[in-house]
Amino acid sequence: ATLELHWNVGGGRARHVLPAEQAWSRARRHRGGSGEFAVLAPDDAVLHAFAHTQVADRHDRLCFIGLRTIQDLAALSAHYGAELNWQNVQQAVRRSGHERELVRYLYCAWRVGGIPPPLELAFSRSDAAYLAACRASIRWSWLRRAISGAEARWYRRWHASNAAPLLAAVRPLPKGR
Repeated sequence: ATLELHWNVGGGRARHVLPAEQAWSRARRHRGGSGEFAVLAPDDAVLHAFAHTQVADRHDRLCFIGLRTIQDLAALSAHYGAELNWQNVQQAVRRSGHERELVRYLYCAWRVGGIPPPLELAFSRSDAAYLAACRASIRWSWLRRAISGAEARWYRRWHASNAAPLLAAVRPLPKGR
């Protein structure tokens, strides 16, 4: 089990997804041992996991989806079940301007981790292209470390020509689409 201790639930760009004062006001208080502690409400726990990895750590922008990220979402979904209000999660993310990131996050969790999408979402080809870009970065990372010299130059040329169409497909859509 992992225990994360925070004074603040998010910083930088993530603070707009889950404002600290709101999260702490909804947190569940518990007594244990010689003190009291707070645990985020179910919706806020999912928002925190999303904001931490996809927004603050920039996993979405880097086309990176970690197995830990998917495992955290699966564990939160299984633990809280019906207590999770996914419409509230989606509205909070929409207000912060990170809805595309949430859709890609849930798409990857579905396609990689087998976690059924909790919302009625319309996945697009750009979501599939995003996942392909994530998989490409995983598949070839060992090769980048293992080769040098002429092989490295060949690989960089090959990767640039083959990854460019994938990366072009995952550019955010213009507002209003």
